[in-house]
Amino acid sequence: MKLAPWADVLYCGEDRWWTHYGPRLDFAGLRYTLHHGCAQWAQVLRFASYDGLCLEPDGLASGHHSGYQAINLAVHLGAKLIVLLGYDMSQAASGNTHYFGEHPYPRRTPGCVLQTRVSIFRSMLQPLARLGVRIINASRQTAIDCFERLTLAEALA
Repeated sequence: MKLAPWADVLYCGEDRWWTHYGPRLDFAGLRYTLHHGCAQWAQVLRFASYDGLCLEPDGLASGHHSGYQAINLAVHLGAKLIVLLGYDMSQAASGNTHYFGEHPYPRRTPGCVLQTRVSIFRSMLQPLARLGVRIINASRQTAIDCFERLTLAEALA
């Protein structure tokens, strides 16, 4: 991966991303997805629920959002501190379904409203607390207000 050659894990919840990049991806680390059609490029995990956290290592709660899924995966991989970057989602107030506006290609199913994607993060708070997992949202701008907020420098200090 050009942007993070030091990364150990790659997660992508978007099947079209895997279809486009998977065949030519130069990444030696662990790869995960929820899409069965992408098994040739990544280990496929089971969809477990829309909210909360899936505690079984073969599944993920989706949260309608790949960032949500990545948090659940980080918990499976043993993370006790998770620092979020780029979890903006501030387009929620405008009624968009995605942070970048609408998808540039037609969706097979309509996307849920971004505001739902923001509020669903609250459903993982209790399971995270029970597991002793701390989440810091170090995104510069964010609509997600249920996690501790610090700058990146503070989070990494």
